[in-house]
Amino acid sequence: MKTDYFLALSGILHIYFKKTGQERQIMGKRLFISYNHKQRDWVKNSLLPILKASETEYFIDFERMAGGKPITSQTDNWQDRADIQVLLLSKAYFESDYCTHEMERALGYDPGFADGKIVPLKLEECELPKIFALPDVFWLDFKPPTQEGWEKFFISCDISFTACAFKWLKARNEIVRYLERKESVNLIVNGETCWKQLLRHLKDDYSFNLKEIDFDTWGTTSRKGFVSKLLQSWECSRIVPDEPDDLVLLDEIIGDLDLNYLAFSHFDRIVDKKYWDIDFFSGLRYHIMDSRKLVLLIVSRAPFATLVPKTSYLSTIEVKTIELKGKHEI
Repeated sequence: MKTDYFLALSGILHIYFKKTGQERQIMGKRLFISYNHKQRDWVKNSLLPILKASETEYFIDFERMAGGKPITSQTDNWQDRADIQVLLLSKAYFESDYCTHEMERALGYDPGFADGKIVPLKLEECELPKIFALPDVFWLDFKPPTQEGWEKFFISCDISFTACAFKWLKARNEIVRYLERKESVNLIVNGETCWKQLLRHLKDDYSFNLKEIDFDTWGTTSRKGFVSKLLQSWECSRIVPDEPDDLVLLDEIIGDLDLNYLAFSHFDRIVDKKYWDIDFFSGLRYHIMDSRKLVLLIVSRAPFATLVPKTSYLSTIEVKTIELKGKHEI
């Protein structure tokens, strides 16, 4: 009995350590981001969204700094826990006592740049210290960032990001610009684009209060289920009646709402959902074009115009088109 017990325990521990090892591998290396606050906008709007989308763990002051504790001791602690020191070099960086302190500590972890623990990114033209002028020291040129620069950064930091970072951020900027203008957008995805991570970024990091309806889920197989999901996203507890009264209820509720941002993901699936008829699209058009109560972000692999009913009336729905292609898509 004891033998069986220990064999079973050994098997459980083997599975546990194997699983936790896999999880650690997925997490990848932890980065410490050393930067000057003059570069904060670029860090917040470009670097961090990519790190979050790639599920890379990082340490940065404005997300982790605790009140009532010395600044330097906190940053020192984060540096000690990081695997890679990312130094964002600029003229202001070398003029800052905090930054030079972090740089000197980073150089202490890997004095000869032999272990790949330091990844310098040059964000602007500036004079580099002699240590970075050594023939064997390779700093990444991010003035401005290019796709080649991003790829070298990913390799240097052991980051897995299957999309084209340059295209990903460009599409994000275009989507945000249109949504801020209260204009609906059709994001057409082609290849490995990390569009789900992009959608999560828009939902989490912007003030649109974007709600998502995924047409790849069971709840959207019927129109009643779809309307129920809409009401749930708006925290409305009304019971959905049968057709056609469901559209009457939906029209009433949308009319009582303020401006609402909705994301429709896997929108191509509506081709197989027969309840998306002309009556439904007529109401959709009204609340987009006339009442101005809805702004849509439609994610699909085919253009929106090819998915809606072929009527001249419905073709007047104004939707801006943005195409997000994978690294190897032309």
